[in-house]
Amino acid sequence: MATITMFRDINVDDAFSPTFVAVVFGSTAAASTTDPATGAWTARTLPSASNWNSLAYGNKMIVAVSGSTTVAASSPDGVTWTARTLTSFNSLISDIWGKNTNQSTTTSAQIEKVGSELKAQRELLERLINEPIITSSLEDNPEPDLKAKFNEAEKTLSSLYDNTSLIKTKLLTLLSKWDSLNNSARATTITSIRLTLTPTIEKDIQWFTKAWDYPLIQSLTPTLTSYQSNLAVLSQELSRHPTSTPNSLIKTLESIDQMLAYIGNESTTKNKATLFGLLTSLKNRAEKIKTVELATHQFLINWDRISTHEKLSLASKAKSQILDLSEYPDSDSFFSQDPLKPENTIYAGLALLKLNHRLLSQNSGEKASVIWLENGSVVFRISMYNPSPIISQTVPLKFTLPPELSEKDLEQLDSSLSVSYDPLDSKLQVMGSYTLSPLETRVVSIKAKDVWTISDEELNSIRKSSENYLTALAKTPLFSQGVLIKTNIDSLLDQFNNSSSYALSPEQRIKEYRISKLKLLSAKTQLTRLEDLVAQASSNSSLIGTLGGAQLGNTWGIIIVILGGFVLLGLYLYQQEARRNPRKLPLITENDNPRLLPTPVNTIPWSIYGFIILTTGIISTGTTLFFTKRNITNPSTINQIEAATTPL
Repeated sequence: MATITMFRDINVDDAFSPTFVAVVFGSTAAASTTDPATGAWTARTLPSASNWNSLAYGNKMIVAVSGSTTVAASSPDGVTWTARTLTSFNSLISDIWGKNTNQSTTTSAQIEKVGSELKAQRELLERLINEPIITSSLEDNPEPDLKAKFNEAEKTLSSLYDNTSLIKTKLLTLLSKWDSLNNSARATTITSIRLTLTPTIEKDIQWFTKAWDYPLIQSLTPTLTSYQSNLAVLSQELSRHPTSTPNSLIKTLESIDQMLAYIGNESTTKNKATLFGLLTSLKNRAEKIKTVELATHQFLINWDRISTHEKLSLASKAKSQILDLSEYPDSDSFFSQDPLKPENTIYAGLALLKLNHRLLSQNSGEKASVIWLENGSVVFRISMYNPSPIISQTVPLKFTLPPELSEKDLEQLDSSLSVSYDPLDSKLQVMGSYTLSPLETRVVSIKAKDVWTISDEELNSIRKSSENYLTALAKTPLFSQGVLIKTNIDSLLDQFNNSSSYALSPEQRIKEYRISKLKLLSAKTQLTRLEDLVAQASSNSSLIGTLGGAQLGNTWGIIIVILGGFVLLGLYLYQQEARRNPRKLPLITENDNPRLLPTPVNTIPWSIYGFIILTTGIISTGTTLFFTKRNITNPSTINQIEAATTPL
């Protein structure tokens, strides 16, 4: 009996020189040849006789091993042999060759151990890669740009198709001209394909694999691997200078044809079994999601104007359309079963549409979750999804409630949820833990009071108070300012009605509430300004009004005082001038004796001037009080006005 092996002499460049070696069982006889079919064998001699059981080649060395002893021999070329001893393997040889090789020596415990280790490693990778998807806050994450993703997909698909088609063309040309090309030209073609075109299609396929996880896209990866493997074998066979067409070239072409069948072309856009058709269907699906979303929003706009029967019918229709579009696992769990609130079916459907849109726009394996609110008081619903198809996962849920809610506002929680207060954010947090089976979806709910409303009573109170304050300013110089402030208040209050009519969902109502709170604060500030004007107008002690609103009585008093001052000043100047320039009076005769009359002196006592000044002040003060009293006919104290404006 002889054992035969073949090895390649790697010292020979660019050539394949197979050498076959045969050893005789229980003898020192051996032989070698490079062509066992037609060539002659050359006798060789082993160092010793043994029950040679195996020949192997590796690391530029042929090794012959005995089946029952530690005897071995080695040769670099099959010609010269050197004796070896397997002294360091203990009982390994006897363990291997002394046993029946048709029976396994591996125990079931060892197999189970290896299997459990592999399972643990796989589960670890699943936990690292496929984390459970939960929603942690009310605020939405920015939506990825689906239009930009589709544009990039079209460019990548065009590149993939062009380069794959070019590879096929080059391979077909190589096949048809095989006999007329030398080995160097053949190798150049394969090298160009391997180094230039193959990395490009590999990159394009990786882009699609990352973008979406549809089965068709995932099928491209093993096809690419098969193509690369066949191309590597073809490149290796070319180094042997084959004379006939190698089988690996045919297999490489078959792999490329399979890849092109998956890719398709522009004429297969209606065939979902091709990448062109899949991309077209995804774009159509995205458009349909938008269309159904707009139609569903239209239901809400007309919601208050339709009957209960019509509401139930529209909600059922919307649910059916949305479920037909949805690719999210267990989509039906999104919808509540409360027939008294069909609008909640609409809200859940809109959330499911939004989630499906995210699944299209995000990369495969990324988190895709959504939170939505429902009426009855307000219900927060949170979706959780385990994307792993292999393992169950226990996931924590931590959701921060809006700051307007206090713990007493929470009406109902799932039994697995607990509430705590975060002092750093000054907000309530809801926490829980859930074990999700592979690909399981679970929805939990939190029911709270609807605290995101501003009562009509509060708005009406502000409006009535502003009207009463403006009435108090009637017939006063401050009335025009009061009209401007009252107009601003009415404008702010009118916006509340407009805002509430466009709040189509609880989420929008919360956002509108926060904006309305700012408007309400502004209206209250304006009301305070109007109240200050009333206080200013009702003051009895003010002699000078504010700029642009001076009281009429004070104005007349100032005018009289100024005129009186000018009169007194004129009299004083006149007296002084008379003293400095006395007039010469005509001569008169008395008993025919002429003489000058004496110069007249100031005949008005200075006390008269003081009397005039005092009288002028009294008159101006009385006039001021008269006009002031005449113009203020409304309640004179703020307490009286507030009593008049307090609602019943």
